[in-house]
Amino acid sequence: MWMNNRKLRPENIPENLTSQIPLKIQRRGGPAAGYTIPENGIRKLQIGGEQAIRATAWYSDRGMKMVELLAWISTEHDIAHFYAIMPADTNGYTTTRLRSDGDERSGSLM
Repeated sequence: MWMNNRKLRPENIPENLTSQIPLKIQRRGGPAAGYTIPENGIRKLQIGGEQAIRATAWYSDRGMKMVELLAWISTEHDIAHFYAIMPADTNGYTTTRLRSDGDERSGSLM
């Protein structure tokens, strides 16, 4: 988890959240490094009544298929970034799906 205090006008929150996706891709080395976040893996939602964006990234680490679950929650005063990195199973899916309501269910992330 990462959190930062800042001042942001409420009408700028959606654009700021959307900008987090390409910034994360760039920090992880981008498509050239095999790190991708497909469009169908991005979802805007509310978490705890605050605007948020959730994404699923795919990449390989030393030949092992990996998945990174990402979420950013933003207010006009703070932004919080949560992430979890885990191996993908042999079909390219994880065995646990983390939902925004905190419930865990088995299934695909795609």
